[in-house]
Order: sequence, then C-alpha cells, then structure tokens
Amino acid sequence: MTMRYRLAAGFVGLVAGCAVLSGCTTGLPDRTEQVRRLEAEIPALPGVAKFHVSYQNDFESGSSLRTTAYFPTATEPQIVAIAQRITDLTHGQFNGYQQEHEFVVGNRAQVTTGAEPDPREVADRVRRLRQISSALPAAEITWNGRGLDVHDVPEAAVSFAAVRGGLAGKPARVTVFTQGAGPSWEVDFPFDAEQERQLAAQMAGLPVEVTFVALKNGFLSSMNAGVRDPAKAYADLAAAIAALHATRAHPVYLTWHRDGEKGKGLKFAGNVHVAGCQYPRTAGEEDPGRYYTPEALELQRRLRTEFDACR
Repeated sequence: MTMRYRLAAGFVGLVAGCAVLSGCTTGLPDRTEQVRRLEAEIPALPGVAKFHVSYQNDFESGSSLRTTAYFPTATEPQIVAIAQRITDLTHGQFNGYQQEHEFVVGNRAQVTTGAEPDPREVADRVRRLRQISSALPAAEITWNGRGLDVHDVPEAAVSFAAVRGGLAGKPARVTVFTQGAGPSWEVDFPFDAEQERQLAAQMAGLPVEVTFVALKNGFLSSMNAGVRDPAKAYADLAAAIAALHATRAHPVYLTWHRDGEKGKGLKFAGNVHVAGCQYPRTAGEEDPGRYYTPEALELQRRLRTEFDACR
C-alpha cells in the first residue's frame, strides 16, 4: 500500500471513529472552559433576563458558537456592559469558529452580530430597534449583518414610516416582507417620504402584479411581477417597462412569472435587464429550455432584443 493510500485509509478510519466516539474535534482548540465562563458570568450581569449558549466542535456538526441574551428592559449602559463582556470572554478564543451573537429586545425583535460584537453599535441598534418595534408591535424584526429584516406587516408603507423614524438618517438596507397584499421590498435607507411617494406614483396602475421591489441608492434596481394572461404578457410587460423609466445609469432587472402557476414542469417565466446587460449565471440562464416553455423563451428573447443594452 502506497503512502497516499495509507494516509487516506487512516483519515477514513479517524472520521469513522469520530462518528462513534464523542469528543473528537475538528482540530480547532476546545473552548469548553470559555463557554462555562460565559454561562456563569453573563446571566449575572444587570439587565439580563435569560442567557443561552450553543457550542459545538466536532466533525459531524462543525465548530460554532452561538449566544442568545434576553434583556427586554435593560438600559443602554447595561446593554453596553453585556455586549462588552461577551466580547471580552470570546476575544481571540474562537478563531475559525462560526459565531453568532443574538441580543433579544422583545418577543419578536433582536439584534444579531457576528464574532466579537461592538458594544456601542449593539446598544445603538437596540435603541433604534425598540423604537421601530414599538411602532410595529406585531412585526418580527431582526437587525443582522445583511441589514434590517421586517416580517409580518400588513403593508410596506407603515413599515417604512416606522423604520424611517427609528433609523433617523442612519444608513441601512431594509427588507420588508408583507403579510397581506402588496409586494415585498428591499430598500437602501435613507429613503425619504418623497422618494416613496414618487415610486408609488411610478408603479401605480401597472398592468402586472408586482410581488417584489428593490431600490439601491434611491433608484429602482429590480422588480418581480406576475402576468395574468400569457396572450397579453408582451403588451403588459412592455407597458410596465415603459413606466419604470430605466436608464443605462440606473437599469432595472425585471423578472416575471405567470400568476398562480405552481407545480412541476416548464414555467411561463423569464427576465430582462432593462437598459442593462448583466444576467446571472444560473441553470435557468444557461439551459433555459429545461425550465421555461417555448412561449416564455420567445417572449424573453423579444423583450431582451427591444429593451436590454447588450447589443
């Protein structure tokens, strides 16, 4: 047996042994002692109602540390102290581990950070999040590394007003998932009321069912729409494209689908980068015949020929 095969066989044996025996780590240092300190010290801090640690370091589950601190009534200085102690106890100790630290403000509102949370930033986000949550008591709100996610709201306009008041000009990407009618949104804030009014006017009366809208730096960047009648799809989508006023400086990536279409099989769907020419490298883009009907492909070809900037 060659050296290469002896090493491979040894590794397979090690992995098999790890599947049976406990305590077989991934090669990263064991941090059980640091976890015990977290579990002992954080719950004792003023303002902490509950604290939980999830720690793993094995081949089967990988290496991760996740903490959750509940402090619905903690003051801002107490929040700074809580986040600072978590950072002190984890600093440099969990390199290579996947880390997530949750700071729960209420039943449905929390700030989530990665490794070694910045105490002042956590406190600032908690303060703003409390204000937003008080205006949207039924919403589930998470402020994480991607931005501010707002779920379960009846309409986006109410959420925008609440978020606008809480952020008070602070930049953030805000995603709003509506519970009832109306599209979901992904918006870069600051996003003032006048911008919102102009966009609402721009979208009013579109002959398609808009399900998702994204804005970057105050300009519409992408939209998803449902078409009601395939026979009228070209006319409806062309009218919607005209209303979007896309330019080469601010193109719009428009995707569409047939309203209510579900199940397996080829779909009546497609996309066009209006006034732009950046298409994703997806299976549907590289082998569209496997996913879309011939009618959909012809509609997509026609729209791209007329409205994208690839020529």
